[in-house]
Amino acid sequence: MITVFIVLQVLIAISLVVIILLQHGKGADIGSAFGGGNNNAMFAPADATNILTKITWGLVIAFFSITIAISAYQKTSLDSELEVFKNSQSQEIIEEKPLIEDLPE
Repeated sequence: MITVFIVLQVLIAISLVVIILLQHGKGADIGSAFGGGNNNAMFAPADATNILTKITWGLVIAFFSITIAISAYQKTSLDSELEVFKNSQSQEIIEEKPLIEDLPE
């Protein structure tokens, strides 16, 4: 189960990188960094969301959901592993003989 989550996480991360790189920035070129270009762009209305923006938000939501699922799954498996470890440690302590009996008289 954790393998499926991790594979999905990697595929979504790669998809996010590709889709974000495909999107056109809002005046993020080097000319606008030094005051060139459209100065009223900050006060202009935002463009309608296109399909790449919608896909990006969907992938972001899926990415964070799977991250939480992986965290929850590992928490439950860690708790069960710790319980097994505690039980095995307590049985080893009970089964050990005291060292004083092993000493010659």
